[in-house]
Amino acid sequence: MTADAPERAWKRLSVGDGAKGPRSYDWAMATLAPHPDDDLGGQASFGRWLLVRRILTPDDEGELGLAYYLCFGSAETTIDQLASVAGARWAIEECFQSAKNEVGLDQY
Repeated sequence: MTADAPERAWKRLSVGDGAKGPRSYDWAMATLAPHPDDDLGGQASFGRWLLVRRILTPDDEGELGLAYYLCFGSAETTIDQLASVAGARWAIEECFQSAKNEVGLDQY
């Protein structure tokens, strides 16, 4: 189980600034078995990973919330790069929310 991963498997990284300061989480990455379609005709080698984000502060029930990302990319991709891409999601969500507010879509 991912929550039982040893502490050495986790790396604390900030994925950008939020309204309350840096958005820091613990991240872990596990390499997944290659898929037959990953060859892509002999081009550069690719990899698949399970990236896991863990919040730093337990919730009211004492749980450390986990989020999972299935990743695919160049075999040389690092956990820092994967976490950075995963963290870019917040900027996109903020943009969508602003756009909805400006055109009144938040009312529907």
